[in-house]
Amino acid sequence: MSEFQDSPSTHTVGAPRWVGFGCSSPWWYFADQPGIGWSALNQARSVEQSTQASVKQSNEALAQRLAKADEVNQQLQSDVKVVTDKLNLTQGELIAARKTES
Repeated sequence: MSEFQDSPSTHTVGAPRWVGFGCSSPWWYFADQPGIGWSALNQARSVEQSTQASVKQSNEALAQRLAKADEVNQQLQSDVKVVTDKLNLTQGELIAARKTES
């Protein structure tokens, strides 16, 4: 007998064993490791909470800046009105004066 003779094959033909275990969904991966799923969920919640806190803090800072800008704007408008009244200018005269400056 030759050492190159074909021996009876023990391989079976068909789909691999993993095909029947739901490859389209990762549930089977976490099914035997429940701690991983909960850990990921808790981490996602933690990230969401910290993001919400950061957004809230940013919104509060922007609201404060807007309030300060509105206050400055009111003061400037008041100053312009006082100067306009002191100079006794009408709106038309003010517009004309601005045009001559440009």
